[in-house]
Amino acid sequence: MQENPSGVHIHKASLSKRLALFPAGMLYRTWARTLRVRIDEATVNALRVEPRGAFFVMWHNRLFLSPCLHRGCRPPGKQIFGLVSASRDGAWLSAVFEQFGVATVRGSSSRRGAAAMREILRVVRAGHDLGITLDGPRGPAYKAKLGVGLLVRETAAPVIYVVPCYRSAWRLRSWDRFFIPRPFSRVDIRVETQTHTAGDFAGMAPADIGDAVGERLRRLTAGTDPELGV
Repeated sequence: MQENPSGVHIHKASLSKRLALFPAGMLYRTWARTLRVRIDEATVNALRVEPRGAFFVMWHNRLFLSPCLHRGCRPPGKQIFGLVSASRDGAWLSAVFEQFGVATVRGSSSRRGAAAMREILRVVRAGHDLGITLDGPRGPAYKAKLGVGLLVRETAAPVIYVVPCYRSAWRLRSWDRFFIPRPFSRVDIRVETQTHTAGDFAGMAPADIGDAVGERLRRLTAGTDPELGV
């Protein structure tokens, strides 16, 4: 358990627990290599030359392929971070992310929120990326949460909207019916990029910016999940 200047304990998984997750990371990487991913080449080329840190936004139930997508679309050396709770449960999730090549910022709205916000801004301004699930971690599915609008306004960073469309997948019995693509199946990736300058948000409240981000991702998702009416 780690102490930090905000006075909130950040729980961390022990070395033995992190090592126990290593086989899961190997399985994931092997599984992901079997998938037939289709994404527009011009989009990938544009993302590879974008030097600024960006926000990758997607829905929670599409997360399976996100670590691999980031490595394939962004320049070498550019890291992606995820926001994870400072709690004991968050310690496990942070260790899982580590196996998948995703760094973490620890905190939430109820624990270490202000410190986490400062760390996120530092990460993005340093040129790294942040992955955001607009409806996570508890839903409801396909309904954007508050918070992203403040980040976008403060950094004026590009927002990269990502919707993996899994053509053949199992669905978990979770609140969002999480997608797990079957090995060797096809995945079509829908991507849109929205660039900003600081002046784009003059007079706009963070909630309004967040609503606009959520609505754009919903439009990109349309027709991809009949089971949940999307």
